[in-house]
Amino acid sequence: MIEKFPNVVQIVGQHEDWPRNQNVLKGHTGSVTSVAFSPDGKYIVSGSHDHTVCVWNAKTGAQMGNPLQGHTDWVRSVTFSPDGRHIVSGSDDNTICIWDAQTGAQVGNPLQGHTSSVTSVAFSLDGRHIISGSWGDTICFWDAQTGVQEGNTQVQGYISDSVAFSPDGRHIASGSMDHTICIWDAQTGAQVGNPLQGHTDWVRSVTFSPDGRHIVSGSDDHTICIWDLQTSAQVGRVLQGHTSPVSSVAFSPDGRHIVSGSWDHTICIWDAQTGAQVGNPLQGHTIVNSVAFSPDGRHIVSGSLDNTICIWDAQTGAQMANPSQGHTYSIMSVAFSPDGRHIVSGSLDQTICIWDAQTGAQVGNTLQGHTSGVHSVAFSPDGRHIVSGSNDQTICIWDTQTGAQVGNPLQGYTPISSVAFSPDGRHIVSDCAYHTICIWDAQTGAQVGIPPQGHTSSVNSVAFSSDGRHIVSGSSDHTICIWDAQTGAQVGNPLQGHTSSVNSVAFSPDGRHIVSGSSDHTISIWDAQTGAQVGNPSQGHTSPVTSVTFSPDGRHIVSGSWDQTIWIWDAQTGAQVGNPLQGHTSSVNSVSFSPDGRHIVSGSLDNTICIWDAQTGAQVGNPLQGHTSVSSVSFSPDGRHIVSGSLDNTICIWDAQTGAQVGKPLQGHTSSVSSVSFSPDGRHIVSGSWDQTICIWDAQTGAQVGNPLQGHTPVNSVAFSPNGRHIVSDYSYHTICIWDAQTHVQVGIPFQEHISSVLSVAFSPDGKHIVSGLSDHTIRIWDAQTGAQVGNPLQGHTSSSVTSVAFSPDGRHIVSGSLDHTICIWDVQTCVQVGNPFQGHTSPVTSVAFSPDGRHIVSGSRDHTICIWDAQTGSQVGKPLQGHTDIVWSVAFSPNGRHIVSGSMDHAIQIWEAERNIEVNHYLGQQEHTQHLAAFSPICTSSPFLSCIHHTESIATMSIVNCHGRDI
Repeated sequence: MIEKFPNVVQIVGQHEDWPRNQNVLKGHTGSVTSVAFSPDGKYIVSGSHDHTVCVWNAKTGAQMGNPLQGHTDWVRSVTFSPDGRHIVSGSDDNTICIWDAQTGAQVGNPLQGHTSSVTSVAFSLDGRHIISGSWGDTICFWDAQTGVQEGNTQVQGYISDSVAFSPDGRHIASGSMDHTICIWDAQTGAQVGNPLQGHTDWVRSVTFSPDGRHIVSGSDDHTICIWDLQTSAQVGRVLQGHTSPVSSVAFSPDGRHIVSGSWDHTICIWDAQTGAQVGNPLQGHTIVNSVAFSPDGRHIVSGSLDNTICIWDAQTGAQMANPSQGHTYSIMSVAFSPDGRHIVSGSLDQTICIWDAQTGAQVGNTLQGHTSGVHSVAFSPDGRHIVSGSNDQTICIWDTQTGAQVGNPLQGYTPISSVAFSPDGRHIVSDCAYHTICIWDAQTGAQVGIPPQGHTSSVNSVAFSSDGRHIVSGSSDHTICIWDAQTGAQVGNPLQGHTSSVNSVAFSPDGRHIVSGSSDHTISIWDAQTGAQVGNPSQGHTSPVTSVTFSPDGRHIVSGSWDQTIWIWDAQTGAQVGNPLQGHTSSVNSVSFSPDGRHIVSGSLDNTICIWDAQTGAQVGNPLQGHTSVSSVSFSPDGRHIVSGSLDNTICIWDAQTGAQVGKPLQGHTSSVSSVSFSPDGRHIVSGSWDQTICIWDAQTGAQVGNPLQGHTPVNSVAFSPNGRHIVSDYSYHTICIWDAQTHVQVGIPFQEHISSVLSVAFSPDGKHIVSGLSDHTIRIWDAQTGAQVGNPLQGHTSSSVTSVAFSPDGRHIVSGSLDHTICIWDVQTCVQVGNPFQGHTSPVTSVAFSPDGRHIVSGSRDHTICIWDAQTGSQVGKPLQGHTDIVWSVAFSPNGRHIVSGSMDHAIQIWEAERNIEVNHYLGQQEHTQHLAAFSPICTSSPFLSCIHHTESIATMSIVNCHGRDI
């Protein structure tokens, strides 16, 4: 194949054995959905969301030729023909393409017949036929030579996500959204036997064993099953170990092992006979979409949502080394130097190379600085500089002789596709936002002309000034706006300079400056009074900046980024202080200084929280681990413990002072835990789950008390009555149910006046009433003894579900939070709304709670913030509490009212000092949780709206330090 692609770099020399560590293959610009080895093991084919198919040298990792282009939408499935001469691909454009594996040319026209996305393709053993599965409820058979769909071989009735031929070509297996696997006669299209049943969710992947006697299947229920083809019986135990959907499974060539890839970011190897997991999971990807064994069984290839392909040693699990330097993807632009002695090239691999025009040798090192594909390059008229334009929305100028970047990148507004110098070399012209042209001063980097103004896209971050008089906001429209907190009027014009979404903004402690972090990988400082940018943007991150904040003394700034690093900057000069802090293995989503400025805490997509010495940059201790996403948190009545519930099906108890986990996670639920709460005496914990049960636990021993309470559809909210004798929960078919906490028997008939789903329930302090929040936008009050509705429904929220409700400590008022972004207070006696709705959150409110003295209300929101409100005036108290990097599902006050605990979809539990409105800088140990809701004791709050929570895995941790740095 090398002969067909002479421009591919060749490695000369003997290499009989594969190196133990192989390449991470980079080249796709979208998620890699499917990978497969060629029959001889020499090549790998990959399909991607970037609409292309790529072929790779399995030994060197080099891309073979250009990407195969022809599909107009995501490529879902790829595979080689048995003789290795052809490749077949299936796509979301509803077509199947056949490609010549040697030349890369498309063979014939795309095969058309499906009416929906083609999710799986496979060749028959003799290579004469192709089978394809589709989301359009069909399986189609094709003649591989003519491309003609073969008559009467279309099977309908379910959605197939995966199809595979048996080794002898006589049977086809398909996995479906209906949780089953079906077997079909490949010749007649008739179904063979009954569907194989055992999975409890979507079957994503199926394949036959090499001897054709068994089928392996992977499912969204996180498990892998093996089936006997002849008896249709499940063989052995279900293979369990993944904590998220299993997206791909494959047998080894000898049939002794199975490999599986999962959305939990891992690859597992299993003993096909015993079902035991072999070694530890292979880690290195984000979501794994596809896995396959090499023909000799010695290697495994995987494709991921992170756009990469990895090769692994199947025996040791070691990942192979990184590829050598040079262009690794398509070259988009080339130009000669004015004297003709050199050539410059720009590539989609984000780099620029200079070459000797006579010898073809690379001159100097690769120029690195862009963070996306380089689309255009040009020399200056005197040959001393090179200009480059990139998809990262920046223009860079380079010194031709040294390769150094000259000044900061010129910040544009959209991806740059074309750049050029003026004849005198004093200006640069580029394409710009809104189909316009921008002119830049080549010496100063200043833009000529005024960019567009005003927020025209979503707001990603907001913060108050230290005096509370102003608010700053950052937006996806690349701008920062300052607002009068009292009048809501915009102060001055939008601050412009970033070239991509502004993800994070913060005021300096003295309120004189604003810092902003952006997807353009830069950090900017602004004069809060004039709106002028102070100095040049701070450059250094190689991926979007997700979080920025000032140190308490205002002298330093810390930033976190998708490039997995944390940087410290001098706030006055913009210079980088020391080296980047490295230790996270995935995106850093949140960073914060300790109140004394001596430490930095960071939270990451790798499910860990790290603490760093702000002066030395050294990591302090090990990452805090324990949780996946947290849905519900609650303090014990004495404030000494915290209970958390998670989407990982477990409940954890924590020491509120040290952050240490107390005992092992409480296990018993078989699905996500949505709501948890302590009993008033602190001796028991109640939990509600999507597995349709309610469990009671001994808070001291962790043992489950009695059998689960059953009779539900998924449970969203649970709470103890004030005397601890009863438990209230939402119930099936829009009802509420009361249970005897001691006997576990249902008390009376469920309340059945609701006309839509119940999302939150809570007892009044005297136990006489129950309040419920509904998806029909109303709040209802009930007599706890008779079940009768008290008064009319409370109406005031505007066309959005009420996600959380709670009584005030004196029982005279109710607080409610809604998807309409507001919080309302209601008079229990008159059922009238008190004052206007509280407005401030920029996304749905998920959880609300009163302080123990009833003077304040705390709210959590999908906007990642926690707000404290004056319950009497409705005004916001201080700044929103910021630190979570995802939806805040649950909030609660401590019994003494001095602290607030919050649980988030970012998998972390955080404790905050309620009085000073400052984070207590302690993340609760991330354990085995995923995502959850809200509840708290003794004033039981309820769980938030959970309909859009997805199964994921993560970790949360805790630390607790007050604003003076002393232990609480």
